[in-house]
Amino acid sequence: VKIDVEGAELAVLAGAERILQTHPTMMLEIEERHLARYGQRVSDVLTFFWTRNYSMYAWIDGAWRSVAGPRRGLRNYMFCQSPTGGG
Repeated sequence: VKIDVEGAELAVLAGAERILQTHPTMMLEIEERHLARYGQRVSDVLTFFWTRNYSMYAWIDGAWRSVAGPRRGLRNYMFCQSPTGGG
């Protein structure tokens, strides 16, 4: 599932709770400047996923690599269910 809604990511995710129970892989563009318009932060999005047992990945050097948080210069992140816990 790809979500690019210029800061309203948490509103979309809240409305998708039933779909998230199937643990789909999610791709989001996450930027602090867009989230701020809705009174939210990148950490709020990360917490949303980590509390649902997802891990975060970024496209680095030609491959999806696990990351613990946002990276400078990157905006798109993939979230996948983690068998051992998120974050």
